[in-house]
Amino acid sequence: MLSCEDATLLVSIKAFRKLKMMERIQLRLHLLACVYCKRFDKQNHLIDHGINELLKNGHSHLECMPTEKKEALQRAIDQTIDR
Repeated sequence: MLSCEDATLLVSIKAFRKLKMMERIQLRLHLLACVYCKRFDKQNHLIDHGINELLKNGHSHLECMPTEKKEALQRAIDQTIDR
C-alpha cells in the first residue's frame, strides 16, 4: 500500500505524464482507502483544469517564462520524480 506522501506525488505526476500500470493500480487502491488523498486528487484536477482553461482563453502572458528557466524547472521536477 502506498503512503500518503507517495500517493500525492503520483497524483501530481499524472498531470504531466501517463502513470505506469502499477502506479495507476497502487494509486487507485490508495484513493479507495484514503479520503484525504482522494480530496487532494480532486483539488489537483480542478487546479490543473483551471490553469488549462486560463491558457486556452488567451492568457498567454502566463506562458512567458524563459526557455532556460523552464528547462531547469523540468530537470528539477524529473530529478524529484526519479528519486
